[in-house]
Amino acid sequence: MVRALVILLSVLLSSCQLFHITEILDTAERQLAEHPDSALATMRSIRRFEVLKPQVRARYGVLYSAVLDKNYIDIASDSLIRFSADYYDLYGTPEQRMRAYYYLGRTQENAGQILPATLSFLDAAQYTDRVDDNYLKGLLYSQLGDIYSKQHNSKKAYEYYERSYNYYKVADMPRHQAYQLYRMGCLNNYLKNISLAEKHLTQAKELAIASDFSELVTYCNTELLGTYTLLEKFDKAYELLQQIDLNYYTNSVNSTLISAIITLDYKGEKERAKELLNRGWKLAKNGLDSCNMHFCLSRIHFFNKKYTDCIRETIIWNNLNTTWTIKNMITTDARDLENELLERKSQFIQAKARRIKITLVVLIILISVVFIGGFIYKHITTKRKESELTRKLESNIAHLEDIRHNFDSQSQEISKMLHNMSANQYMIFDDLCNTYYERNSGAKLQISIYNKVQELIDTFSHDAKTLANIENIINTCHNNAMEKLRSEITFLKDDDYKILCYIFAGFSNQAIAVFINSEAGAVATRKSRLKSKIINANTQSKELFASLFT
Repeated sequence: MVRALVILLSVLLSSCQLFHITEILDTAERQLAEHPDSALATMRSIRRFEVLKPQVRARYGVLYSAVLDKNYIDIASDSLIRFSADYYDLYGTPEQRMRAYYYLGRTQENAGQILPATLSFLDAAQYTDRVDDNYLKGLLYSQLGDIYSKQHNSKKAYEYYERSYNYYKVADMPRHQAYQLYRMGCLNNYLKNISLAEKHLTQAKELAIASDFSELVTYCNTELLGTYTLLEKFDKAYELLQQIDLNYYTNSVNSTLISAIITLDYKGEKERAKELLNRGWKLAKNGLDSCNMHFCLSRIHFFNKKYTDCIRETIIWNNLNTTWTIKNMITTDARDLENELLERKSQFIQAKARRIKITLVVLIILISVVFIGGFIYKHITTKRKESELTRKLESNIAHLEDIRHNFDSQSQEISKMLHNMSANQYMIFDDLCNTYYERNSGAKLQISIYNKVQELIDTFSHDAKTLANIENIINTCHNNAMEKLRSEITFLKDDDYKILCYIFAGFSNQAIAVFINSEAGAVATRKSRLKSKIINANTQSKELFASLFT
């Protein structure tokens, strides 16, 4: 009664604890979007050792990873989210799987494991068609775009940024849309699609202003400055210069500095342009910086109609650019191979998903057909065969009982017969050996009998076939004692196994002394030592061996 009460109390406490943790997770999930810092505090109120149930632990792992990501806290260990991904891969919905793989990829990316992170993101992407969370889809494709952008695969990065933008647009998230448009504009500038870059950056700036995203407005202005300079729209570029604090962008040779120098020189502010130009040369640290500075000079000379100087700077710029491009191509070979691997992995995952989907549909159809057909057949035939099957079953059960009873009886009789047969044979020979032992020092008249008995004993104790038969009988009557002895205790000598065989067969010390041409006292001593060795060996069949010592 007490035990039952304890078990009931434990179950109730466990249920209360599970309900309490579920409530905390629900609270953190509600806080995540608007108050991520509060969600973090809520999640940290849970102690990990309290989260034991697999489905709760899986949810905890995903939600905790999401909260950390939302609070810009990067963790490199994927042990927590890995469990969630593995669990949801087996038991989760498509949305749970997608979310788990996404945050697994974010954790791997934080650890610098770019290839595993990309593969995790691609694993998550295979569920986008079956998930309605457009915000999550936007996050996923944004991360893929970032990875491909870092790998200098600009076309693939642009494709993913565009998908991210479209999902954010459906989710009605203007700030996120603006940021994706800004990224798309930057990539188009890099790809020399200047007109399209201007369009995307202008749209991004308008959305950023409308959503009060001032930081992004600044980024758009600096990128548009370079775009307008390339398009030679210097009035717009000069207007943007008035909104940009150049002190933040003149610490290195970058596109903003180059665009500012060209625009200021074109608009007649020669002294300010010259000051920035001199600063640029001082900041140049490598071939790429020098290349950009010579490009800047070539544009200035062109607009000032100094064509000879322009040609000279253009030749220098072209030579530096060619050298830097070749060097950059060599260093990016590995990235190209990695991009190819990722592309193949993506295609493989998509093809695998299609195959799995088709296979599941076919299996469901086949199982449904078989189940329905079997149900109909069973319904039709059950009533007709019920009485016949019952009668046959009862008859078979009775027959099996008879067979089992007969088998048990025969087994007992065979075992008893083998035991009696071996005991009788050994007892006769044992008596003969005892008699021989007592009289082997008798009168000379018995010498012929003695010699004959000696011959029989030698045959018995030295014949390998006879010894093998003894071992077989011992194994039959004593649960494979000799076989287990040889397999479990391997450090004994051959003579030790031979003496143990005689002992297990039930021979007396005198008989064994005759077999091995020794004294009964020596046999007793050796017998005692062998028993001690077997007991100290601590083998599985130790008790069986000990029971056979007589």
